[in-house]
Amino acid sequence: MLGRINLWGSFPTRKQSRKPTGEAGKANETPLQAAMREVYEESGINDVSFQQLTSICYIPTNIFSESQRQIWGKDVLVIPEYSFGARVKSDKVTISNEHVGHQWVSYDEAIRQLKWDSNKTALYELNCRLAMSDMPEMTAEEAVIIIKLLEDNGIEVYVDGGWGVDALLGKQTRKHEDLDVALPHRFVSKLRELLESRGYQDVPRSDTRDCNFVLSDDKGHFIDIHTYTLDENGRNIFGIAYEPRHLAGFGTINAYPVKCPPPDVMVEFHTGYDVDENDFHDIKELCERFGFPLPKDYERFCK
Repeated sequence: MLGRINLWGSFPTRKQSRKPTGEAGKANETPLQAAMREVYEESGINDVSFQQLTSICYIPTNIFSESQRQIWGKDVLVIPEYSFGARVKSDKVTISNEHVGHQWVSYDEAIRQLKWDSNKTALYELNCRLAMSDMPEMTAEEAVIIIKLLEDNGIEVYVDGGWGVDALLGKQTRKHEDLDVALPHRFVSKLRELLESRGYQDVPRSDTRDCNFVLSDDKGHFIDIHTYTLDENGRNIFGIAYEPRHLAGFGTINAYPVKCPPPDVMVEFHTGYDVDENDFHDIKELCERFGFPLPKDYERFCK
């Protein structure tokens, strides 16, 4: 069940219509990790912010195959069904062979099409939370906790993305779904160790690389990690194409000093791709504060 602004619910029509939504989780997966994997495997969507809903029900195991019931054991008679809301940035879906179709529909149409009461209850909760804007975000407090944790353990870290913009502005100007950080690649093992201790795990994505991956915890906090290696002359020899001039800025988040790209570089980083309204907000704020002309990429937002 996916929710996005003005488009509520993607409900694939399954070849086996009585098969429960979702699959049994794999070993050592949390419900959130299983949801992330399933969304990617069954829809091809990987740029997602999740929120675990309060809605939960239990399903009798006799609707599953005998082989699956044997894995759980004879004493397991019911299993929990968890529900999640998810905010996606694109409505492009590539369905797996478990489905025969999909559609984006309104809340009312989704309620009409859903059969199981547990699904209707979860969608009602998601509808209410979207109306209240009660979706997870990377708050300033959580961002500072993460940055300070890394810095206190000797990791050289730079704040990029939306929080990097607000750090340069010295104030939060919008909600952020994630925290983008850049760091030398040699710190990756230590970073993973520290963040795993706080419950962060890998988010399955088709574009994951050694130098760019996303971690998330069960509260829906996302950290987008970008790594690089510079040689003794400051030349980039691995990873994301950061240069020394890209890492020469400073800002604050909740009065906590952070390193980040300088304003001109931040504007440069936000051009040359299909920009969205959040990008426009960020770059408009930067250009007004630092006296830069608005890049041509954003002219369509001014019409």
